[in-house]
Amino acid sequence: MCSLNKMKTTLKQKYQRRKDAISADKLFPIRVCFLEDINRHEYIHYNELKIIDKSDLSLWSVHETVSLSDILSCEGAHDSSKRTIFTLGASGIGKTTAVQSFTVDWMEGKGYQDVSLVFHLPFWELNLLHKKKLSWIKLIHRFYPELKGADISYLGGHNVWFVFDGLDECRFPLRFTEPPVRDVAELSTVDTLLTSLIRGDLLPNARVWITARPQALSLIPRCNVLRLTEIQGFSDEQKEQHFKAVFDNDDLAYRAICHVKISRSLDSFCEIPQICAIMAYVLKNHLDESERSFKIVPINLTEMYVKLVKTQAKENHNPLIDKLKHLALNRLGKANIIYEQDLRGVGIGVREASQFSMECPLLLKEERGLNNTAVYRFTQASVQEFFAASFTLDMTISNRNMCDQATLFNSCRALVDLALQTGCGKFYVFLRFIYGLLKHHGIMEPTNMLIDYTAVMIMDNILSDCAVLLLHCIREFESRALLREVNIFRQVNGLPIRRFSKMQWEFLSQRMGYFEGELEVSELNIPNRSDEGILRKLHVILKSRKAMLRFSNLTVKCCPALASVLSTMESYLQQLDLGFNSIGDDGVEKLVEGLTDKSCRLVGLRLQGCGLTSRCCAALASALTHCLQLRELDVSGNELGDDGLAKLSDGLRSPTCKLDVLRLSHCDIKEDGCLSLASALQHNDHQLNVLDLSINKVGDRAASKLFEKVEISKLIGLEMYCCNLTAACFERAKLALPSEASTMTELNLSCNPLRDKGVYFICENMLAFYRLEKLNLSRCGITAEGCHFLGEAMWMLMQLDNGIRVVHPAPWRVAELSLDLSFNCLTDMGIKGLRSRPESPYNILSCLNLSTCGLTGKCCADLAECLAEDGNSIIYMDLSCNKLGDRGLRRLCDGLRSKNCIVQMLSLRSCGISSKSVEFLIDALKSNPKHLEELHLAGNNLDDAAVKVLTELTSNRKYQLCTLDIAMA
Repeated sequence: MCSLNKMKTTLKQKYQRRKDAISADKLFPIRVCFLEDINRHEYIHYNELKIIDKSDLSLWSVHETVSLSDILSCEGAHDSSKRTIFTLGASGIGKTTAVQSFTVDWMEGKGYQDVSLVFHLPFWELNLLHKKKLSWIKLIHRFYPELKGADISYLGGHNVWFVFDGLDECRFPLRFTEPPVRDVAELSTVDTLLTSLIRGDLLPNARVWITARPQALSLIPRCNVLRLTEIQGFSDEQKEQHFKAVFDNDDLAYRAICHVKISRSLDSFCEIPQICAIMAYVLKNHLDESERSFKIVPINLTEMYVKLVKTQAKENHNPLIDKLKHLALNRLGKANIIYEQDLRGVGIGVREASQFSMECPLLLKEERGLNNTAVYRFTQASVQEFFAASFTLDMTISNRNMCDQATLFNSCRALVDLALQTGCGKFYVFLRFIYGLLKHHGIMEPTNMLIDYTAVMIMDNILSDCAVLLLHCIREFESRALLREVNIFRQVNGLPIRRFSKMQWEFLSQRMGYFEGELEVSELNIPNRSDEGILRKLHVILKSRKAMLRFSNLTVKCCPALASVLSTMESYLQQLDLGFNSIGDDGVEKLVEGLTDKSCRLVGLRLQGCGLTSRCCAALASALTHCLQLRELDVSGNELGDDGLAKLSDGLRSPTCKLDVLRLSHCDIKEDGCLSLASALQHNDHQLNVLDLSINKVGDRAASKLFEKVEISKLIGLEMYCCNLTAACFERAKLALPSEASTMTELNLSCNPLRDKGVYFICENMLAFYRLEKLNLSRCGITAEGCHFLGEAMWMLMQLDNGIRVVHPAPWRVAELSLDLSFNCLTDMGIKGLRSRPESPYNILSCLNLSTCGLTGKCCADLAECLAEDGNSIIYMDLSCNKLGDRGLRRLCDGLRSKNCIVQMLSLRSCGISSKSVEFLIDALKSNPKHLEELHLAGNNLDDAAVKVLTELTSNRKYQLCTLDIAMA
């Protein structure tokens, strides 16, 4: 007889020998979570990969991850039938590894030191004994012959653990209704011994830990389960660590990870360590051929396994592969455990299987147990399902005429119908492989009855979980299936196929968003702003509609990777902002390789301040010619010069160029460059919507030619501030058009020496700008005379607007006008000039900026009168940096007090205001409290008492005022 310590020593020595046979990299950290409130039916009947798959957020929930020690640390109620910890997990996710980690840590003294004894009893080995009658102690001796003669009383201790690994591999029934065994020396069947132990009839103080795949959950009554837990597999960090271990190059490893993360489904499957190993192995071979290229060639699940078999198995293995396919179909839906009799059933010898498992460890693995008995497993259940799908398709083709698409369709449709009847669980990955293999072998036409039928089944079952599973199948055949229809629905809110309701399309659109993992915007966080950061986030950029990468420390190194995203059919990227990065001409030339690819979907490209010169403009011109969907190009802040714009104009001149927005601000463009641009735009029937030539020395002559050749009133926006323009360029321009033809809503001519004469010529052509919403004439040298011209023009627009309202009940004007006259010497007479007619032009103004215009308090009476008039529409007024004083503010308050005043933002910074006039302002706010939201009084001499009263208004719900700027100058 030996003591408890001797028993521990004996067990630990045995486990040490087992550990020596386990490679260290297989004992990865285990992530576990509690599953106290789950739908047992879902876990029993769904394929475990469907549970892992997070392609539809409605099918999964996040459970908090805990350590393995946490799930084994609970105190069991030994007087209760609940004494078993049940751990679920997909095939290959790490259940056996968790058991091994627990055993090894106990053996090495690294944890679980309160545990007295650990007995590891795999179900596949228990299967070998299930026909025999033996006692519990004899059962232990079969597994641990070293313990013969030990004191069996120690088995009844409180800290003795019996670990049963792989319940799903159990081949004998567990009958919990049978009479129990209570004595460890009593002879009985294995199933009765186990059920007696689990119920607590046998060794009532012992602890039990059972691992299983989800479908085995129903084998143990819930009343006997103390804790229900789940292995969660690899985290993103563990996936990366594994890929880095397989690849000897970190950049290549990240490219491989990107290939996986392109597909949300593949990324989810990669949580399973064995599938992660398969993917890493396949992608290493897949990427080696083009190691220096960043080209993304997406690979689906079927292609992954086709490449796996091709690279693992040699030609002389083909006969055995065919037999394994047959075996896989025979065992489909059953435990992934293969005994000698199973092999013989398909004509495979044990020696042949053993040799194959050594040569192809990612397809088949061998394990030895009791009496050196060998068993085999497909390395992961998905390998079995791939083989089963291959055999099914081979049989279907051999029995039918390959050219007979109808009969092939009927066979495959029967599989779809069967999957729908069984809830898609058992056949989920198997059916997905069927579709993938149909595509791989080119058996069916790209447009065929099966794809149409599957699409209909998806729509008919859109509220069912099967819709997502069938989406995987149809997308395995065609990577962009149903995307076109969904995009049509999203863009025009129409019904691409009318037999389905709007609600069905809405659900499909939502599920496709989850399925694809679509993002609206992606940007690098500060620590990742680098070329290396881009390589790690390519999959995120690829799934985003907008990539905001400005100020990200990028260079030419990242451009091949971004070009690969642009040229990838699966990319969602439509807006790419690379502003203020040092990518240079070489970087742009690399980007253009992706832009000119037929798969590119980019709509907007922003390259502000990227260190570009005229050299890259030829490449950009090529992009404008070949990238048919490109609508916006921003190359502002680069030294393109006239030569660069001349090259770019070659692309703008092309009839295939459909650019809507062109921004060339601060590009060192002079007269010749502008003339090239004017000529190019004249020869392209497609009209630009927005043109920005700001901060370039364009001059009058070139501007006049531009206005002559391009109908600028048909632009939506024109930015030409700081372009050396004078009145002369507008004197020769003939801009007047019927109001129906004008489309311009924004015109910015600030920082040009136009003076009053220039304003006169602009106003003379005001019909061309009938739809203007924003007019910026800041810093243009305008005086009171220019204000008079503007007042007359606004009066004319108001009359025209009123006339149209008589004919058309709905107003024609899109919005009121925002007018910026700041930094001009208008004086008080200018304010009178703006109101040169009895009817107030302020009725068509929404925003008025008069900051730094030489105004005094005298003009405030006119402004107040306008604010108080019926129909006044001003919501923004800026009078900052004018000498209004207290008297001016008091006069202005007469207008603010009026119920007709709707001003929401009022700026009076540095206006010489003191606390004396604040009481008038407060009184005005109290009289009209529903509109003013922002008040800016910084730079004025206000005492603490005045500040306090104003601040109190912002906390009073009676007033809209919420923003108060009272900082001192």
